[in-house]
Amino acid sequence: MVETLKGQVLIAGPSLQDPNFQRTVLLVCEHSNEGALGLVYNRPSPVTVAEAMPTLRESSLAGSRLFLGGPVQTGSLFVVHDDFSAGGDDLGSGLFFGGEPEMLEILVGHMEADSTIAVRLFAGYSGWGEGQLEFEMSQGAWIVAPLDREQILGAHGLEAWRAALIGLGGRYAILAEAPLDPRMN
Repeated sequence: MVETLKGQVLIAGPSLQDPNFQRTVLLVCEHSNEGALGLVYNRPSPVTVAEAMPTLRESSLAGSRLFLGGPVQTGSLFVVHDDFSAGGDDLGSGLFFGGEPEMLEILVGHMEADSTIAVRLFAGYSGWGEGQLEFEMSQGAWIVAPLDREQILGAHGLEAWRAALIGLGGRYAILAEAPLDPRMN
């Protein structure tokens, strides 16, 4: 049995050159012997939630940025939120994950009554088959970090990748300043 990384963060190591994951930070939402599913949380898309989902045009989420969760099933919507009563898979630190349309409806309704509820929507996800993530980790492609709720709900762009590494301190903080191509160091 593989030790689960569910609820942990994966920070792309500087040697990870796949353009889908270069300098990304992912939240692991599912992880078992069968594989893993995660959401890139530092890649905002160029569109708002309202542009991507016209049915949410009048909701409090309308102006929120839609994030690119990964290259798999980019037409599917996933959500990470902090509203316990809306349900979902518990990721720890008061965060929940899901993809059911009913959950989104509940969240939108709850947000009308409570403006402190935090929600982030993702188009697509990042997925790994059996043993694939563990292999990538053994090659140094990913650095594991604890879940930081504020980072996940508020992080954007390259600065989120740097902040995640700096937050680990030591040699990781040095990696935050590495050039895109490590050979250019």
